Amino acid sequence: MTLVSDIKLIRTDTTLDLSQKAEKVKKVVIDRLVAEISFYIVVDNITSLTKWKNNLAKIC
Repeated sequence: MTLVSDIKLIRTDTTLDLSQKAEKVKKVVIDRLVAEISFYIVVDNITSLTKWKNNLAKIC
């Protein structure tokens, strides 16, 4: 009986470790996606402002 209990304890610890690793990976992936999306938003805004500036220069 003690062996079964020990095996369950080891399995539980391993499962928790894997779960914690999965959470860390998920956080890293989400952080990278947010950074990537933020970058494209900034680039899109700069492009829009440049176009607006060029159009304004043509008018003036």
